Order: sequence, then structure tokens, then C-alpha cells
Amino acid sequence: MTTPPPSPWRRLPLVIAVATTTAVAIGLAPAANADAQTPAPSRCSLTVPVNPRAEAPASCLRATVSLDRLPALGSTATVHVKIDSQVALSRAAVSVRVTESLELITDGSSLGATRADGSWSKAGGALPLPAGSRTVTFQVRARAAGPAQVEADVSDATSPSPERSAFDSTQLTVGKNSSRAGADFTSLPGKATASRGVGNPKTKPAPSPAKTKYQVALAPANQICVNGGFQYTDNNVNRTVANATIKIHGKRYWNSSYELLAIGQTGANGGYDICFVPPVNPMYALQVEHGTTNSVWEVRNSSNYYYASWSQERFTTYTGTDWAAGYYTSTAAQQRAWHAFDTINQFYSVRNSPNGCWTRHEANCTRIYIRWWSGNTDGGYYVPGADAYASYIQLRDNDPDSEHLVLHETGHAFHHRLYNFWWPGPNCAGHQIHVESSVGCAWTEGLANAFAGYIKGDDRFVWPEGSWISLMNTTWFNSAYWVSTTNWNNGDATEGRVAGSLIDLWRNVDGGMNSTINLLSYYTQSTFFEYFNERGYQDLDLTSTSRNRLYSHTIDYRQVLGNNGFESGAATWSWTAPGTDNVIGTWGTYPARTGSWYAWLGGYGYDTTTSLSQGAGTPAAPSGKPGKVQVSFWSRIWSEEAVGDPAYDILQVQVVDGATVTAVGSLSNVDRSNGYVFRTYDLSAWRGRAVTLRFMADEDASLRTDFIIDDVQVTYNQN
Repeated sequence: MTTPPPSPWRRLPLVIAVATTTAVAIGLAPAANADAQTPAPSRCSLTVPVNPRAEAPASCLRATVSLDRLPALGSTATVHVKIDSQVALSRAAVSVRVTESLELITDGSSLGATRADGSWSKAGGALPLPAGSRTVTFQVRARAAGPAQVEADVSDATSPSPERSAFDSTQLTVGKNSSRAGADFTSLPGKATASRGVGNPKTKPAPSPAKTKYQVALAPANQICVNGGFQYTDNNVNRTVANATIKIHGKRYWNSSYELLAIGQTGANGGYDICFVPPVNPMYALQVEHGTTNSVWEVRNSSNYYYASWSQERFTTYTGTDWAAGYYTSTAAQQRAWHAFDTINQFYSVRNSPNGCWTRHEANCTRIYIRWWSGNTDGGYYVPGADAYASYIQLRDNDPDSEHLVLHETGHAFHHRLYNFWWPGPNCAGHQIHVESSVGCAWTEGLANAFAGYIKGDDRFVWPEGSWISLMNTTWFNSAYWVSTTNWNNGDATEGRVAGSLIDLWRNVDGGMNSTINLLSYYTQSTFFEYFNERGYQDLDLTSTSRNRLYSHTIDYRQVLGNNGFESGAATWSWTAPGTDNVIGTWGTYPARTGSWYAWLGGYGYDTTTSLSQGAGTPAAPSGKPGKVQVSFWSRIWSEEAVGDPAYDILQVQVVDGATVTAVGSLSNVDRSNGYVFRTYDLSAWRGRAVTLRFMADEDASLRTDFIIDDVQVTYNQN
């Protein structure tokens, strides 16, 4: 038998008049009526995502890049960009780029002058695009041996959207006498931006030279120190890369192989300073490797190798030397790999983990794997596996151009880890931000969108070609028009509505997303409705303040009960209890879950019945759509009955519909708990009807059980 709560436990009479209740029905705001809708828009089908889970919708445009020949070093080739379109565009924007090993020649083409775009060369123009096909041509000259890429972007300059955009690229490897199709960009030399102390490469032993200005003894006498940094270029802006792995490789002698000497990581400014004891003195050669990897995330190619950018070699380095290797910049071909890697820094910095890993569940950190490679057309999705090694993000060639998309997919991976690698598993094939799908899909996709928009601070989702949509659309659906990016479906089955609601709560109610992260790391939810009601486990607001914010995003979780948290005493409730006892009060025996007041049924220890009831209208589904009406509340149960005893004392949750009484759920002494537990039961059978909700507690002849109830809600959610 458990120890009862401290005495006195007997409740005192509460002298508050019981108000007469009136049934109220609440539904979603009505959509505008119309006798006839506008004609349905045609569907785009020229460019369809390879995988139905991809974020990109089907497009009405398709671009195909091809070369008339593979140019050897010093020779030229003509590039054809064929553009197919299902719609006529009055002004199409065409942009082409080539890596630094190619020279872009636009003379005589419809493209403008060539300009630098970081390490790329770029040109663009605007032209009318009729429905059908059109080809843009220009030339490239091979000016350096090695891997190269040519790419083209096409979009509607008047009304940009992912449905009116296209991207394609082709890769080649330039050779001195001949070139071949395809290229491997995994391991390439970086571009030195401020390097010093690089000696003349030798193929035979070099004599021990006298100390030079590059061999100043700043490092400890028995060590070599290397300092430098790494960056990439995005939109002509150099961005340093934090948390990238730095490896120092070295050769002992001229005929030795390179070996790994030291490992470090770039700091917040992209810099590093690594010291090590060399195996011989001097070291014949040193080289720095900058990699898109660390202990918690890694950007990989199609063969699951991370990308590496190498410094120039330094020859004949003595102990006591501080080698200022300088900052290196990625080549154009690796730029997107580094951009994706760096973008994840933004998510990692707000993960709210008590350790260096992604979540509290990990004692040993595991990586989020991001698979990206040039020319890939299958991507823009997350694959949730059974563990970290079977899970990965896959990105298309130009997906890293959208940091929102990278953060969105990282949000899925983070969500998966918060759930300790359990996944709700909704079918989200073909999902779109503004279109109703399912409450499960809207929850997983909406949360990922919210992460991206909140972390970026602009409350948007931005596609790789640059078009964007605000997640804070609070305009209700107008049935006179077809669903579109400006006329969203309503409710919690639409991912954009869920995303906007989450951002609104984080910015204006919760003080950020840390409490949500904590909640998700302890409890799993399959829908936004479950998440919202379980917010109480983190003491997050569940009052009308939050519910009204959700309602502004067309999600109607406004509850229909009056005085649902009992903070107005007995108002709107009626009860039965022995003598003059009350079942609503502010007793000191138990704390209220929120506020000061709660309901206490049972607690007598002899054969008796107590009840609490309120007449209320159950919410109606909008426009006749299916939906679930639920009653939810928080309960705390203490009992003198022995642990392991059957259910002697029972609390029923009942619906009184005229003369018919139906029990929709029950609790008993078996369900005892040390704190409040969230309970929910289905009332969908009475959707849109005026009924009475009643809690009925029956105790047997001996041994008391206390049924404590707080924060009762009757709400509708779409499914």
C-alpha cells in the first residue's frame, strides 16, 4: 500500500454558484462561396522528380545541356542548351556557368557578357520562350586539364516558381590530347588565397637548407605547427567554413608515401592551428587536406567518400617551424559540396543538445550523411533508416543553392534523431507546402519547413532557383479559386499551415524552439495535434493565447468548454458529491497542473460516486470534411489500493446524448501516476452535436483512490 498524501485531505465546501451552460459548436471559418470555380490549371509534367519524396514539384520546363564535342586542352566546343516548355513565357531568364578549367565564350549568342561568379564564369540573358522548344548556343574553350562542368538554369523571369524552372549540367574531364565524358570532383587541389612557405617540389632528396624566413621557430622546438583556413565562394562572397576536418599529411623522404600526421578542425572563423611531433626532422614534404566531414555530419559523393580540397605541398620543414599555409578556397566544382556542409553549421548551432552530438540520446556521436554530386538529378529528400548508418539526405546537383532546402532535409534527420530513430512513416509522395495531404505528412514536412524558416530568420522556404514562398500565410482558403501558392488549403493537414503555426509559437509564445526540441526528444508524435497537446509536458502554453495563434493559421484547436482549466472556480461546471463537498477547488494536497484550481473526484474510501459535467457543443468539421473530435485532459491518480490489484475504483469519461450515456474511456487505480499524464479520447461520433461531457468516479467499499483532473479540452483536428 502506498503512503497517502498528507492530511488534511478532506475538501471544504466552495460557495460559488453553478452557472447554467449552453451548448456551443465551433468549426473552421467558412470559405467564400461561388457558383462556379475558375478553370483548373494545367499540370506540369516535363521535369518530374525522380523520387516522389523530393521537395521539388514537377516543372513545365526542361533544360538539356550537351556539347558537340569533348574539347581537349586549348580547343573549343559548342554548347547547346535545349529548352522545352509546356507554357509560353514572355520573358525567360537563362543563366549558364562553367568551372574555372573552361573559358566561357558568348560572342554571337543570346547571352550577355561573361562575368565572374566566384570561381565560376557566368553569363545570362532574357528571351521570350514559346511553348515547344528553343535552343541557346555558346562556346567553351578548355584552358586547363582536369574535371569540368557546364550548367544551365532557366526560369520564368516574370513569375518565378519551381514549376517554371529547369536546371541541367554536364561533366567532362579535360585532357592534354583528348577529353572524356564524366568527371570526379571528390579530391581536388584548392586555390591558395594567401599561402606562403611553399618550396620548390623535388623528385629526389633535397639538401638540408639553412633556415629561411618561412622557417621561423615559432612552434615548440620538437614540433611543427601549421595554421591556415578554408573558405568557399557563394554569390561572389567568400564564406569561411567552420567545423571542417583538417588533416596534415607528410612524406618523410623523397621516395616515401604520404602518411597522416595530425588531425584538427576549423574554428568559427574557418581557421585552424595544428601542432604535431613529426616522425623525422626535417619532413621532406607536407600537405594540408580540407574535408567536408566531422564527427556529426559529412557531405559525401555517390561512392560515399567525403570531398577533399588540398593545399600546395611544402618541402623540407624542420621542427620549430610555424607554417602559415594560408587560406584556401574550394574549386568551383566542389563549391556546392562545401556550401551544403557549411549550411548545416547553422542547424548544428541551435540543436539544443546537452553534448556535442545532435541529441541527448547519443552517448557517442553519429553523423548525418548528405549525399551530393555534380550532375545528380535524384535528390531533395531524406531516407530514414533503422539507424544513423542507414539514413541519409540526398541532394540534386543544384539543391545546395537553397540553404532552406538543405536545412529542411537536415530538419528531417534531426527529427528522426530526436525520436531516437523512430519515424512516423507517413506517405508524403508529391507533397506541397500549400496543398492538403495528411495530418502525418503535414507534421513531418511542416516541422522541417519550420526549422528552415526559423533558423534562416525569414520564415520562408526558398527553392534552388531562387523563388520562395512565405510560411506565414494567414489567408483562409477561397473556394471560388483553385488551390495555389496564394490560395492554400486550410487546417493541420497542410504542411505550410503547420510550419507557420510552429514559427508563430516559437517567436511569440515559447521564446524559441528549445522547449519543442526537448519535448520531441522525450515524446514521439505522429501529428501536429499530438504535438500541440503534449506541449504541456514542457510547460508550454496551451491556453487561448496559443490556440488563437493557430487559428490565425487556419488550424482550429480552439476548445469549446468554458472554464476548462477551472481557474474560474465552478463556473460552467456542475457536479455531484456526498453532502456539501465540492469537486473543484484549490486544495494544497496536490498542485494544479496549470494555475491554482483543479477537479478532484473520488477520494472517499467507501462506496460512493462523484461526477463532474458540462454541456458543450462538439466542433464540426469544415465544409463536411472528415475530422476527429477529441476530449483531452491531464489526470493524476493516487490510490490506497495495492499495486497490482485489479481495477476496483474507476473513473469513466462519458458522453450524455439525451437519454443515452456512452463511456468513451476509463481510468482506475491501476493507472496511478506520480504526476500529471495527458489523456485523450475520441468524440468523433458526436461531431457537430450538442452533448454533455461527464466524468464519473465510482469507488468501492474500501481503500480510497483520488482522481485529479485539470485542463480539459474538446477540440477538432483534421485527419
